[in-house]
Amino acid sequence: MNLAPLTPLVVSVAAPLVLALTHRSRHLVEGGCSIYMWSRGLAYFILVGYLILVFVLGFLPQSRAIDDPAGRAVMLAFATIGALGFAYTYRYRIIVNDAEVRAGAFSLRTVKFADVTEARFIQGQRSGQIILRSKSGLTINIWETINDFGSCARAINARLPEGLSLPGEGRMTSYLHEKGGPPRGKH
Repeated sequence: MNLAPLTPLVVSVAAPLVLALTHRSRHLVEGGCSIYMWSRGLAYFILVGYLILVFVLGFLPQSRAIDDPAGRAVMLAFATIGALGFAYTYRYRIIVNDAEVRAGAFSLRTVKFADVTEARFIQGQRSGQIILRSKSGLTINIWETINDFGSCARAINARLPEGLSLPGEGRMTSYLHEKGGPPRGKH
């Protein structure tokens, strides 16, 4: 069965759903800490995408993946990758308070602002990242793909030690100078 004619229909229905799920939202504020994270929709998109891939691998009429032990192992590997990708993107967060920044999914890496020796922004073609390095050599990377990245960049820049700041060039200029609304709290 040739499913190619259905591609425009599937894409036209799926694209708005994906965009709705992965829309960018504001950061959370809890107990004086600002919490930045990836969109929850991105995590679900990864999970569903890998599960669809497993379904396609195993259940297409011409596929022998179910009958073949190697095929079952590949299907299990893709399902595991999808589940781990979901867990990581769902739990990943950056927590900024007055004294420190913490980042991670399962074990948070912590850098005190007083210990930061280097703060820079590396700008890629599609995405960039803030890199904070402490006296002890610990590095925290904060990707531009998190929700409300501009607010996160301004919060970090405002707390960096005297004489140290994020470079105000390229896209970082617009992030450091944009005005956002008040952060939303958890309801």
